[in-house]
Amino acid sequence: MNSELILRLVSLAAAGHRPPCGDPDTSGYWTSEDPDERALAQRRCRGCPALRECLDEGLTTKATHGVWGGHDLTNMPKATRSRLRAKHLAATTDDAEALF
Repeated sequence: MNSELILRLVSLAAAGHRPPCGDPDTSGYWTSEDPDERALAQRRCRGCPALRECLDEGLTTKATHGVWGGHDLTNMPKATRSRLRAKHLAATTDDAEALF
């Protein structure tokens, strides 16, 4: 896990918060085999303070399954992943919502 994502998650925890994927009742949605559950996870990512760092982690580690930073990387075609990565790299920290 990259240090930026770790720092963001530790910061959230220190403030008494957790990202949507940290909810014990729904945390399995992010890695579910069920596409409908992963779609729900994608929607729950909106507004997450760790959104950019999470997407960076998924793209950098070349994750092939699950929702990362609001995007379902499960079986994502290489060309789509490349476009997403380019868009991610071009986005500013204030423009994280533009990644959707």
